[in-house]
Amino acid sequence: MVSLVCFFAELRVCLSALLRLAHFFFAFIFVLSPVIARVTLDPKTAYPCLWVSPCRTSVHVGKIQSNLPNNPERFTRYNIVLGSEAFSSGRHYWEVEVGCKTAWGLGVVNGSVNRKEEISLCPQDGFWTLVLRDKGNGTSEYEACTDTDDSLIHPPKPPRRVGVYLDYGRGEVAFYDAEDMSHLFTFSDAKFSEPVFPYFNPWRGTPWTVRRALSFCQVLFSQVMS
Repeated sequence: MVSLVCFFAELRVCLSALLRLAHFFFAFIFVLSPVIARVTLDPKTAYPCLWVSPCRTSVHVGKIQSNLPNNPERFTRYNIVLGSEAFSSGRHYWEVEVGCKTAWGLGVVNGSVNRKEEISLCPQDGFWTLVLRDKGNGTSEYEACTDTDDSLIHPPKPPRRVGVYLDYGRGEVAFYDAEDMSHLFTFSDAKFSEPVFPYFNPWRGTPWTVRRALSFCQVLFSQVMS
């Protein structure tokens, strides 16, 4: 009897794992696989303390670069850098290796957003973003920055790799735990009227990686410790 109970317990665990695997492949094949996007960084948009590599595939947080031009594309208020590629149609997907970082922000933004003054990071200002906020007491919280109250998100486990999925035509920006494709949050009914760009805010802390799915082109976010 004990052996039979153990058998069914193990069978239940195996079936649960198979269901999770089936969910992953369904989401990847039917939603994401046709739209894997190559994302590189645009140094002209980077906040002055973000150092973008010459190949535009890595960036680290360092000292303020005082010799940078205050060009119209550059963010001068927050630690923001945008992707070089603008999207004005179709479906696109990329992944962010957030690891164990305690604070970060990612999503998409309108190309015309205000880059010089205080901004809300919400759709009304042209931002569709998911953030992890460091509360300063050893804990962090996940929030989707909506036009009303920020929506707290409670994933069953902290995602170490986040997938960002943009469906421009349907007006959707969705976020996934890319390790098992579990859904985190979706902005729907976005009224895109201009090209949008991938948005990254590495904050500070441990290295951060942005990449194409299946480990294609990698973009490394790291911090120079002072």
